[in-house]
Amino acid sequence: MTAVTATPVHPISAPKHAFEATSVSSRRNRHRGGFSELRDAQRQRTLQIAAVSSGIVSVSVLASAAAVLGLSA
Repeated sequence: MTAVTATPVHPISAPKHAFEATSVSSRRNRHRGGFSELRDAQRQRTLQIAAVSSGIVSVSVLASAAAVLGLSA
């Protein structure tokens, strides 16, 4: 039986030090436009609506399945 060890692969574009990672993210946040927050808020609102509606549908399906099982028993 042989043991195989994988060597970690580091992408070339990855930051080499922690300060580079924070500087890249802070630079990216500094150049964000004013409309990006509006888009993020709209996306969050859409996700919330989708989550609530899928929850309502799943509860309705569960209730109807319980009713069908109750009537058949």
